[in-house]
Amino acid sequence: MKLIFTDLDGTLLDHHTYSFQEAKESLDYLKQNNIPIIINTSKTKAEVIDLRKELGVEDSPFIVENGGGVFFPEHFKFDNLKMVDNYYLLKIGKSYSEILEFFDSVRGRYSIKGFHQMSIEDVVKHT
Repeated sequence: MKLIFTDLDGTLLDHHTYSFQEAKESLDYLKQNNIPIIINTSKTKAEVIDLRKELGVEDSPFIVENGGGVFFPEHFKFDNLKMVDNYYLLKIGKSYSEILEFFDSVRGRYSIKGFHQMSIEDVVKHT
């Protein structure tokens, strides 16, 4: 079986316009030949849902938050995975609360400051 894994920003989507028109012919070919396109991105699930619909790849799994989770459409049928909004979730990353707990546990040993402790202006400045 052939599978295509792709990033979005600057890869499948144009870096400046976020258009996928340059890849449309290839996307059509892959769909016609039943070759699944699996998105792998730093984006969140919510961001990817609409893009998948626009791209016409709603039947394929997708990877979000830099590998933090893999979502499988419900037709994949996993008994050992939690169902989240009609998708099976293979959770690889930690929850936000788990990350904050770890962050707090090491803060005394390191001079660090998290985004959650910054103003919006500071976050913009650093990103």
